[in-house]
Amino acid sequence: MLFLGTEKYPEENEYNKFLSAHGGYSNASTSSDHTTYYFDVLPEHLAGALDIFAQFFISPLFTESATGRELSAVNSEHEKNTCLDAWRLDQLNKSTASPDHPYHKFGTGNRETLETIPKSKGIDVRKELLKFHQEWYSSNIMTLVVLGKGTLHYRVTAYTHLCSNYIYARTHACTHASRTNTNTHNRIIKISELKRPNNRGSYT
Repeated sequence: MLFLGTEKYPEENEYNKFLSAHGGYSNASTSSDHTTYYFDVLPEHLAGALDIFAQFFISPLFTESATGRELSAVNSEHEKNTCLDAWRLDQLNKSTASPDHPYHKFGTGNRETLETIPKSKGIDVRKELLKFHQEWYSSNIMTLVVLGKGTLHYRVTAYTHLCSNYIYARTHACTHASRTNTNTHNRIIKISELKRPNNRGSYT
């Protein structure tokens, strides 16, 4: 969602166009407790790419049309994942965690959790996206790494101003009680693999 236009660069594919035109690429990965965004580009175009990149964290648009298309993409990925044994095992692992811990929640999202259920409760998903961004994309719990040519002093001088308007919401990283669920202790769960139905594994 972040990469689909900002106030300064409203064109949705501005970022990818810039990187492609200057020998670069981008990607992102999400784990249970953090998200990593990264890109690579020719050294002489690092400042331009970083300026576009920084705006994703300063003023993303989250337009209605982009939100709807991203929801469809998330749902398609979810449907693909349901056929993967590793993904199913991960969801099983989550289901055995304490219901009071965030790890227990369904972590990837689909049309039901991101559209059907919110609509039934009168929740505006776009507003919730903006609220989440404003609260959790706070500079004091984020880290920016810039690898490029020149000395450290040069990089600090040349690039710091591009990121100086990052949101500082004074948000603190969450702490939670143990994710261990005593109700699922001392159990063995038998698992049948989708790709190899006759191959059974155990999860304890």
